[in-house]
Amino acid sequence: MAETEKIAAIMFADIMNSSEYANVMSTTSYHNFIIKCLQGICADEAVYFNSAHPEYKPLPEFSTPEQLNQDYTCQFRTVGDEIRVFLYSGDEYADTNNLLEIAVRMKLRWLFSDFNKTRIKQNKAPEDLAIGIHTGPVVIESNKPEGFAMNVGKRIEGECRNGNLCRILLHANSVNFIQAYQKRQGVKCFLAPQFSPVWTFSGKGIAQEIPIRELKFFTFLGQSEVLRFLDVDPKYFIKHLFAASTQAPYPHFIYSTILSALQKLGIDDYTFSYIEDLCTKVYQYLPFDDILDLIIQVYEYRYKNNFKTMGIKEKLDFLQMFYRWTKENDFGYRFMMEDILKEQAKLAGSFKRLQPK
Repeated sequence: MAETEKIAAIMFADIMNSSEYANVMSTTSYHNFIIKCLQGICADEAVYFNSAHPEYKPLPEFSTPEQLNQDYTCQFRTVGDEIRVFLYSGDEYADTNNLLEIAVRMKLRWLFSDFNKTRIKQNKAPEDLAIGIHTGPVVIESNKPEGFAMNVGKRIEGECRNGNLCRILLHANSVNFIQAYQKRQGVKCFLAPQFSPVWTFSGKGIAQEIPIRELKFFTFLGQSEVLRFLDVDPKYFIKHLFAASTQAPYPHFIYSTILSALQKLGIDDYTFSYIEDLCTKVYQYLPFDDILDLIIQVYEYRYKNNFKTMGIKEKLDFLQMFYRWTKENDFGYRFMMEDILKEQAKLAGSFKRLQPK
């Protein structure tokens, strides 16, 4: 088969601490507990992606000589304990956006894998999946992508150890492709991402500094789809993620997932306590509007359902919390403020001690 040059969206992923497990586990145990798990995650995501995106032509896992001459546009592979995904449909903007969505789903699948479920039940931190994404030219011969862009993608994945947010790192140009794609008219996206500012690092064998950005926060645009591909019910989904977040050293990915899930599930007696606890923690260092909206919903919910039955001290506590998060001139929730101020007038003397924060 002749060589073909394509612009490909490239993803490398592996377990953060895989070498530590490889050093202490037998070859058979490592294969059964780690590699088989990653192979299953990769295979499940390939099936999901190909059913959701029939416009791509997937490379079969085992290709015959005749199949080598066909023009495929996506590949999902595991090589040892590493996952590799390549998309090269001819639209690098769509490919890169789709690859980020694949990366997020891969991390979720890994978080809900039997391996991490066991760790979380043992009150251990879930192991993280390092993911690097790059978009660039590759040469494809016998369905094997090769080229400098592959090297850059691998170096970006290796830099994930220095990430401190969602630990999905992208070349700065890849982020540009995603942002441009999401501005197209009529496109349907799985998630809405936000990214860190650009920073650079030196990659082995690469002369120039590599500019990268880290996935900082995201919200799902279709929560039911997440629950469907994970095959879990909403309550288990929330409980498992909360248990994981208490142990994880870098819980931003988990926080994004939880908050996005809670947004879609809505405020009720079940989600209320989770949201209140989590939002007040997360907003301190991720002051995004999505989180603020959830916070306001929490206090609106508490007011509508509980405020009239509270005692004076409980009402004061509530008002204090509400003022902490809602400033009359900032967030446009004046319709709530009117009701709050009426209650404030009733509390008269007691409320004089309370000042807005």
